[in-house]
Amino acid sequence: MNHSAESSKLIELRAKTDRQLTTLVTRMLDRALSCDGWVLAHEAYSEASALFSTVRYVSRAERRRLESKFAQLQQLMGARVKAAC
Repeated sequence: MNHSAESSKLIELRAKTDRQLTTLVTRMLDRALSCDGWVLAHEAYSEASALFSTVRYVSRAERRRLESKFAQLQQLMGARVKAAC
């Protein structure tokens, strides 16, 4: 296999992995947004954030959508902390 074919395959594999990670992050954020527990939401946020930081090949629209979910979850966690005090 020549170098450009190998590079093409690696790029294709990376793009597929990023799509799968994006799907996983979306599910984690959705689950965290629907749960009642602050600890679970915080853990999901941390894990999803760590995974999402490794994603390189994602559309701008998808990135904005997920960043919006992260912001929603941050607001929700902040409201839960205020309610608990």
